Amino acid sequence: MNILQTSCVKPSINGGIPNVEYFLIKGLKEKGYNVSEHFPFLKSMVLSDGRYGMSLPVREELFDVIHTHTNIGWHTKGAFRTFHGCTAQGTDIAREEKGHVLKGGLYLKLNAFMEKRCARKNHCIAVSDYTANAISKYYGVPRDKVLTVHNGIDTDKFFPCKTCGWEMREEHGIPDNMFVVTWTGHMEYNKGIHYLLEIIDKCKKYENIIFVIRSSVQTKDIPKQYKWLLTSPNIKFLPHGEDMPEFYNMGNIHLMTSTYDPMPLTVLEAMSCGKAVIAPKSGGHSEVIQHNISGFLVDDHKNTYELANWIITMAEAPNWCARIGKAARKRILEKFTLEHMVNNYLAAYSWFKYGQHEAVPLPKTYRSVK
Repeated sequence: MNILQTSCVKPSINGGIPNVEYFLIKGLKEKGYNVSEHFPFLKSMVLSDGRYGMSLPVREELFDVIHTHTNIGWHTKGAFRTFHGCTAQGTDIAREEKGHVLKGGLYLKLNAFMEKRCARKNHCIAVSDYTANAISKYYGVPRDKVLTVHNGIDTDKFFPCKTCGWEMREEHGIPDNMFVVTWTGHMEYNKGIHYLLEIIDKCKKYENIIFVIRSSVQTKDIPKQYKWLLTSPNIKFLPHGEDMPEFYNMGNIHLMTSTYDPMPLTVLEAMSCGKAVIAPKSGGHSEVIQHNISGFLVDDHKNTYELANWIITMAEAPNWCARIGKAARKRILEKFTLEHMVNNYLAAYSWFKYGQHEAVPLPKTYRSVK
């Protein structure tokens, strides 16, 4: 099988879409597939094939599978398109929240338009059932025409390590007896950082609870409205670094506050490090976390009281917290490894190209995970 992987963002191991691209390409090659790569410097919205005069022409007939992760290649009939989110859904949620997912309304409208074209012309793959349902709702694609392939995580990089966790605590001056809640994300409205402040405020009377916050923003560049990250006594702010496994391992539990997150890798990373995750049900992480088994789910992302209450409960029951963390690691190993992800993409290629009855059996991760 000749496979072309293409996108307007280049593969890397630093998270997000590039991370998925990197490990998918690596996994396909390791299985012996002939994989070509086309990642144009310019964020083009068309896949070149000679007719479009781009500097790197692509002859579609040379490939059994053309797979894109962004809006490049929407006109290519029969291409595979992974939807890492649904822009139209995200903007709707932001409007309801009276906030902004991204700046620039015109960009969002154009991106949603291109996504709709992709959804109607390409084979649709979504990173979660949450996103698959949104693609069907917002872009008019029959739900049974959208397959779910959950993201996978590098479990050899993200694994439980008490030693590196304690070392990082020592580096940042966090006493051993503190109950550490980790949180990471961009300083964007959809990450629920405004709800994070409410949760921290509800926990402030518990002197043994500390929140360790990590973001891609450097300390000097923190926006004015988020300066409270530097002034609260129960917050330790860390700019983004390469030591993410150590970051998760220094914590007792990981907190998600997103109002909209299709399938965040941070949930998989934290759980792979043996940490229970507390999160609202809004988003794809509710398909990974089993409530009261491998983490804790709250019905409404606005219910900061319940989110805070789970933190306090876990701080008062460290053995229970540790048991949930072990179950979280087991959950990742059973269904959300890189091997699962690559095999599921191969099954998706077969499903779409040869029909349901001739395709390889669909792995269970294609179904809604309860």
